[in-house]
Amino acid sequence: MAAKQFDDVWSNMGSINTGKGKWGTLGLFAVVCWNVWKAINDKVFSGSRQEEVNISAKVVAEFTEYCQAIEEGKIENGAVQNEDTQSWE
Repeated sequence: MAAKQFDDVWSNMGSINTGKGKWGTLGLFAVVCWNVWKAINDKVFSGSRQEEVNISAKVVAEFTEYCQAIEEGKIENGAVQNEDTQSWE
């Protein structure tokens, strides 16, 4: 049953549109990888197992937050933008 719910969530992720082209796609990929990595580490090091649907919910929440940051101009070209950001010139 959990696998079916995961499939439904995964299939519906394609409908999320940030309007940011590759940064939306790369952001989604990064969020998925990060959450799978964390779940594997929890299992290996703590012995705790997370349900797939819970991992999917975290992915959706974190990706939504990422999209909001893009829309608010806090992320541009994949990098965090703020006053404290320093660059080499």
